[in-house]
Amino acid sequence: MIQVVMALLILSLGCVMPSPVLGADDVTEALASITQQMRDLKSVQVEFVQEKKMSVFVSPITLRGSLYWERPDSFAWHIISPVEYAIIMRQGVARQWEGEHNTIQEFKTGSNPIMRVASQQLQRWFSGNYQQLAIEYNVSLVSHDPLVLACTPHKNSPEASFITRVSIQFRKDLRYIDKITIEEVSGDITNIQFENAHLNEIIPADAWHAGPMRPHV
Repeated sequence: MIQVVMALLILSLGCVMPSPVLGADDVTEALASITQQMRDLKSVQVEFVQEKKMSVFVSPITLRGSLYWERPDSFAWHIISPVEYAIIMRQGVARQWEGEHNTIQEFKTGSNPIMRVASQQLQRWFSGNYQQLAIEYNVSLVSHDPLVLACTPHKNSPEASFITRVSIQFRKDLRYIDKITIEEVSGDITNIQFENAHLNEIIPADAWHAGPMRPHV
């Protein structure tokens, strides 16, 4: 279970393309539009449903929970069903809680290669700096309505060893993400659907607590 969560955090966080990929000029325009619309984003509270289809299982694994992000560097990922799990990253420190054994691990994100990459990627995805994607990923535009980007890691990047492609579908107003789909080298596919998003609202204090919490969004 923890491996599933950490793999998502590496991204932050696509399905088979339904239409031909559009041109480079379209990609540049789309990235600029997204960055423009998300430039004033200071915080996010949103529920998510994550479905992971694994080649070794007949039925998908479904997780439900809530995600919190706040500038400049605060991120919380709470899973509430079917297991309880949380990881909080703030001010260069990560705290990981496992509900089954009620244990907490704490470590500096800079000293852990996985968490360092995770922290950097999460800030990039949720801060709205999507023009940076063109530097770090091979980005293509799948469709205009809804706006869907397909991001392929560069061959020498850490993500390329286990990620084939990430597809991001945006809301019509481009202020937030509707859905992320992750295709893995193993053949596994993860879909994360975001629901009930609250933007630029005060985040409850217990969202930053590495332990059980009731959903607020």
